[in-house]
Amino acid sequence: MNSNATGAQNASPDDKCMGHAACQAIEHYEISRYGSLREWAKDLGHDEAHKLLSEILDQEKATNNKLTNLAVTLINRTN
Repeated sequence: MNSNATGAQNASPDDKCMGHAACQAIEHYEISRYGSLREWAKDLGHDEAHKLLSEILDQEKATNNKLTNLAVTLINRTN
């Protein structure tokens, strides 16, 4: 087992919450960037880029939804 896996297993609940929050903050940043880029591509008439950025944005939103579900069902539970 590598040291990263061992460290995650031994992390306190607070550390896990903070790590999860950091991951979700990154997703929110990515959603805002890809959303902006997608709209700029649309405005500039770059249809292929708009389509690709829309697909990436959908993936980022799906990842964010999974992280939210994980937080609600496992990480943020107090009992």
